[in-house]
Amino acid sequence: MQQLKSGSKATKKCKLMQQQQQQQQQQQQQKQSSTKNLLLQHKRKIAAAKALQQQQQQQHQQQQQTSDEFAAEISALRRSEQRLMREIEE
Repeated sequence: MQQLKSGSKATKKCKLMQQQQQQQQQQQQQKQSSTKNLLLQHKRKIAAAKALQQQQQQQHQQQQQTSDEFAAEISALRRSEQRLMREIEE
């Protein structure tokens, strides 16, 4: 009878240890899953920031190109104006 009691205690203890191990594994898996999700979120944020930066750079280049075009047009108009003024004076 004593052996049955001690055997049943050992079985209970073994089951309890298994349950604790399973709980620890589940917690670790949840933690890893949470960490992976955070990492994915950060990667998405970085990708979005890079896309926005590229878009802003393109807009800046377009603005610079437009500005350069206006400057060239103004310069051409001034030359034309000076030429016309000379023609009027002659």
